[in-house]
Amino acid sequence: MSNTYTWKILNLETIPSINGLENVVAVVRWLLTATDNVNSTTVEGTVELENPLVEEFIAYRELTEEKVLEWTKLKLGNQETQYYQYLDHQLSKMAKPQSTAAELPWGII
Repeated sequence: MSNTYTWKILNLETIPSINGLENVVAVVRWLLTATDNVNSTTVEGTVELENPLVEEFIAYRELTEEKVLEWTKLKLGNQETQYYQYLDHQLSKMAKPQSTAAELPWGII
């Protein structure tokens, strides 16, 4: 069975005013969750965005999570795949039975 991934934007940091634009998103803090329907694990991080071109600017109140995720993934580039691989590895470790320290059998009275 394949793993399921869910992205979430946790918060945004803005620059109050730059190049005549207001509330420009500068930093995105994100969370990526992977689940295998039994276990789940997460990784979170931040990306710093470039200053937008005036003609491409989207007013803060008009932003959607989908648009910010698009910017985030674009900025992550190949790292996005590395995060998926990391989470897959974590889930595979969680799926294996865990060993625990046991008392030595010859020491049991």
